[in-house]
Amino acid sequence: HRHKCRPTFLVGYRIALRKLLCRTAFIVGKSNFIMSGATAGNYLLLHLLRKYGTAELVNECAKKLLIDSHSRSQSPYMSMQRPRQHEDETIQRIQDWLEDHACEKVSLDELADRNNLSLRQFMRRFKQATRQTPGSYLQNLRLEKAKYL
Repeated sequence: HRHKCRPTFLVGYRIALRKLLCRTAFIVGKSNFIMSGATAGNYLLLHLLRKYGTAELVNECAKKLLIDSHSRSQSPYMSMQRPRQHEDETIQRIQDWLEDHACEKVSLDELADRNNLSLRQFMRRFKQATRQTPGSYLQNLRLEKAKYL
């Protein structure tokens, strides 16, 4: 007779696997591999070379493939998610403006004045809404945009 899996078990398993694959390029089992990401095949190649070859060969292949031979994490390649689930419309407007003008020199004083806020009030409300300081938010925004250059 057939074994029936509970749907809740499968959903939980898939969520756990998805979370694990976001952190890991591939998972090595006793007789199988689970891979994720566009370069997972390259990581498999490096894994096999590490297992059956030399460290010099692994490093040379990693250089040629332009991948990090020591990292199995996918987190450096994940997009930063900027918090937008807040109710502060002024801060949302400021976030929109920052996205459009991220490559320009930004003065926090001018940004606060432009939105009729004192600098102290602007800093407090921005951090409360986004859980980041405006400077950190702008830096992360610039880094995210640089990924696509």
